[in-house]
Parts: sequence; structure tokens; C-alpha cells
Amino acid sequence: MWRRISGKQIENIEERIIKDVLKYQDDETLKFYIGVDSDTNKNKDIYATAIVIYRSGHGAHGYYKREYEKKIDDKSRLWMETFKAVETGVWLNELLKPYDLKVHEIHADLSEDDDAFSKSMVKSCLGYITSMGFNGKVKPYAWCSNKVAHRKSK
Repeated sequence: MWRRISGKQIENIEERIIKDVLKYQDDETLKFYIGVDSDTNKNKDIYATAIVIYRSGHGAHGYYKREYEKKIDDKSRLWMETFKAVETGVWLNELLKPYDLKVHEIHADLSEDDDAFSKSMVKSCLGYITSMGFNGKVKPYAWCSNKVAHRKSK
């Protein structure tokens, strides 16, 4: 179930994105970003996938969905975040192909800081993202995952 960032439910996300593309297709600054973050509670992991449509000088708007899955260990959860982001990117690129558009970046909620748990995952997750044809970013440049998706995973 996809929703606007405001929380309003969207009946058909593909139709909604195509309407956005048609509305802004003449804007050469139109860019698509994807980010996924997760949170965990006692029994389940909560994944939030965000799609942000950005127009330079005109702001951005976006969509998100939440998914609930069986709780897994932290490293597997980071892999799942990366997988879900790439899966969304592949789906979105297929939708955008007729309009000669594509996902600009996939943002992974990972950090290269020495004290970060996710540091050991950066190389392999970014390797997967780029091997699938996407530009990948990690913190502090991964705003779509560590700001937008993060808020929606809580």
C-alpha cells in the first residue's frame, strides 16, 4: 500500500507516478530517488521504502510504503533494505522507460564511519546497487533513506 509522504493512501502508484511524469516531463531537472530504511520491534521488522521526485528549484514530493516481515538479524536486515531499494529501482525504471527517464540515485542507510555497525556492509551493498545499474549513495549523502524512509519506518 503506497501513500503520499503526508500519509494519504494512493490507489494506484503506477498511475500516480505516470501522472507526475506527464505533469513535469518538460522539466529537465526532474530526478527520482529511492531510499529504504527499517526498524525492528519484538516480533517483526518494519521496512519503509520511499520514492522522492525532485525538481531543482521547485522542491520535491514523494511516496512511501511500509512492509512488515519476520524479524531477522541486523546484517540481514541491511541486506534486505538494499534489496528492496534495488527491486523498487528496477520496477520504477521499467515504468519510466517510455518517458526516457530513470532513477537518479539509490540511497542506502549505511555509514562509512569507523564506529558504525554498517561500515562492513558499505562495499558489498554499494557493489550490488551499482552492479544493477544504479548510482548509490551512503550517509551523509543518503538523505532519501536516512531522512525520508527513516521517518516512515518508525
